[in-house]
Amino acid sequence: MVVSIVGTGMYLPPYRVTNADLGRIYPINPRLIDKVFGIDERRYSYDFENWQMRPGEYDSDMGERAARAALENAGVAVGDIDAFIYTTSTPDYIMPDSACDLHERLGASEDAAAFF
Repeated sequence: MVVSIVGTGMYLPPYRVTNADLGRIYPINPRLIDKVFGIDERRYSYDFENWQMRPGEYDSDMGERAARAALENAGVAVGDIDAFIYTTSTPDYIMPDSACDLHERLGASEDAAAFF
C-alpha cells in the first residue's frame, strides 16, 4: 500500500487582528508581541463585537474550503480520495466529529475513511 499527500489546501478567515489592534485593546506594546512570539497578525472567525460566530466561518465551513482547495491543488476528484484526516482543536460539535461532517459535505464515497 502506498500512502501519499498529493495536495494541500488552506483557508484563512478574512477578519484580521494585528498587533497594533491588540495594542489598542490591551496595555502591551505591539512590537513586543512580534519580538516575543514572532506573530504580526492572527485571523478570527469569531465576531468579538457581537459575541457570536460569523455565519459561514465555523470550523467545518473553513475545513470544507481548505479541502476543496487541496483537491484542486492535487487535480483530483473527491471520489479519488480513500481517506480524510481532519485535525482541529475547535470542532463545531463533539459528536459527530468534524471529519465525518467534512466527508458528507464533500460528497465522498461511503468507502472513504474519515479520521479526526
